[in-house]
Amino acid sequence: MHEKKIRMTARILFVALATLMLTVVGIPTEAQTPSRTEEGDPAQAPPEQVIVEREAINVINPEKYQIPLQLKPSQFVTVVSPRHGVIDDLNIKPGSTLTPQSEIFRLKNEAEALLVKRAEATVALQQLKLEQSKRTKEADQITVAEAELKVANVELELAKFHLEQAVRRTELRATVLRVYAIEGEFVTANQKIADLGDPSVMVIEIPVNREDAKEGESVSFMVEEKEIEGKVVAVLPPAERFEPLRDLYDSLASAVVEVENRSGIYKAGQAVYVPAIPRDNVAEVANTSITAGEDGKRKVQVIRENVVRDLLITVLAPIGADRSYISGPFQQGDELILTTSQPLSDGTQLAPRTASDTPATGTATPGATRKPSTGF
Repeated sequence: MHEKKIRMTARILFVALATLMLTVVGIPTEAQTPSRTEEGDPAQAPPEQVIVEREAINVINPEKYQIPLQLKPSQFVTVVSPRHGVIDDLNIKPGSTLTPQSEIFRLKNEAEALLVKRAEATVALQQLKLEQSKRTKEADQITVAEAELKVANVELELAKFHLEQAVRRTELRATVLRVYAIEGEFVTANQKIADLGDPSVMVIEIPVNREDAKEGESVSFMVEEKEIEGKVVAVLPPAERFEPLRDLYDSLASAVVEVENRSGIYKAGQAVYVPAIPRDNVAEVANTSITAGEDGKRKVQVIRENVVRDLLITVLAPIGADRSYISGPFQQGDELILTTSQPLSDGTQLAPRTASDTPATGTATPGATRKPSTGF
């Protein structure tokens, strides 16, 4: 019995001593255990050496290539005054619709009306002379009278023609696009009075690379902010105003494109933008640097302030078999990436080259993104 008490007392003392030691040493719990960096943590890993082949980009300002384009009705007429005179009636206003043979305007025509009356009187007089000659039954007088009556009839037709010229009518169903005169205004011969057009079919002449445009095929372009398609109805020599684009296209041409517009969605004068006229900066690049981008678009990679940037681009025209003109948001100082020893994502930062690096070597920091001061 005594031994049991001794053993129990010893056990209690041992537990008490162990508890005291735990308290003094302070074994940490899981929440108190300090975090440690896992081996291979990207934040602590040394920068990787990446071989980058690059070349400087010669950025061309696209301002010299800006040629305004706009939709026009396929049937377009400019109405002019047939002679000097004062506008008596003007029966149109901008936006109104005209049917065939609608009267557009009428000039004051008192003089022409008087000439018609005189010609009518002359015809009546010659008719009386012919009847009188027939009563006398003199063949020579009858022949002369008939000839004089023919002349009088021709003069009457001519007088009526001049009278009708004081009135202008439309030969087609059209919309009044613009009016240049007002009632009571004195106008001169060939002075513009109005522009008319049939908007059921719109037309636009655009610059193209001749190899890319075929009659009867469809082409895509932008009308303001909407992409639409039109049908090429003719491929012609380039219009004179497209000549600045010859710097970019060896085989420059003009394509006449029609757009069906029975619903009246498109309006005359709407701005048109085509890929052949670059809106961004232009550069000449190696074809190997062009890769697939988002939504079927193409892209290139550039180094801008030591940061890799993906730029969506438009391919304009080939330069031989290995290079092309492209347009995109390039900036002065950009370097085009031709090849890399491993893929580089947009935003990858490259350390500046040092004397110990080879000319085509850079230090890449994966995952580190830095927005350049350019704001791109």
